[in-house]
Amino acid sequence: MPEPTFRPVTGADRDDLARFLTEHRWPFHVKPEPGPAAAAELVAGWDLDGPAAAPGGSSATARWSGC
Repeated sequence: MPEPTFRPVTGADRDDLARFLTEHRWPFHVKPEPGPAAAAELVAGWDLDGPAAAPGGSSATARWSGC
């Protein structure tokens, strides 16, 4: 089986990220089932293209606390 490959998320991924959040349950988060508008608003606040979004950065993971 080949090794999976990953790439950093960017601002271009916002719609996909919001859709991912609404299509799954997050039972251990403050908002376990965010609706489309709430997910889009949450993702819009993430700095996906800032300096920390560069390889080795962690901007996306730092923002998950809002879920």
